[in-house]
Amino acid sequence: MLNSASFFAAGLIVCNIAFPPVTKEEVTRADAHTESRGSQTSFDDRILGRSQILQCIRISLPLQVVIAFELLVPFINGIDNVLISVYAVQEFKLGDAGIGLFYAALGAGLVASYALGRLFSRSLLSGGLVCLLLEGILLMGLSGIDHAWAAVAIYFFISLAGGVGAICLDTLLMRETPLYLQGPLLGMLTAWSQGIIGISMFGAGVAVEIIEPRMLGLIGGAGFVMISIVITIYYTRARSRKAANV
Repeated sequence: MLNSASFFAAGLIVCNIAFPPVTKEEVTRADAHTESRGSQTSFDDRILGRSQILQCIRISLPLQVVIAFELLVPFINGIDNVLISVYAVQEFKLGDAGIGLFYAALGAGLVASYALGRLFSRSLLSGGLVCLLLEGILLMGLSGIDHAWAAVAIYFFISLAGGVGAICLDTLLMRETPLYLQGPLLGMLTAWSQGIIGISMFGAGVAVEIIEPRMLGLIGGAGFVMISIVITIYYTRARSRKAANV
């Protein structure tokens, strides 16, 4: 009931947002075509939309990095989501109060990330990758921590790094994607990430019965680090090849 009430309150807040008018220069031919068709979108239009999204991804190296992040990270996200409760109850013996404490630290870190996200406005790509690397290192460190309050602090910084990284990459995606393609692209990425996270959490729940929780946490943190390194190497080499061709 409280959750439903919060959605209703959010709706009231959102309906009062005044968006700046879109000028004619900001509306492309594709925008006009989409608006003129309204909700009656044909099968051919959907195929055209997908081809335009693929073309946009091909020509934008930063967008390729964001897509790679969105495709790979959800495979690991399920591990740290499952381990929050496991760490609180089994490893730190804090019971239900420990679960609440860890989630409170995550919430505080997420709130703080909105204040720090603007500091990376001129280096969105590097900021996102560095935050992903830092998140992995912190998760690896968390697997070796014995003190509960140290774990609370680490969870705060994990959420802080993750929030700043998400701000950087989401902003980069919107900058690199035409307005009329942002909705379909974000929808596809969200559907993918949420589905994979669910599968990842199920797999982590099975794995935690076989592998020690701290070892599983170490593996999850190492996964974040590896993804960050692989994406950075790909971006560096692709940018070098692009500069050589120019």
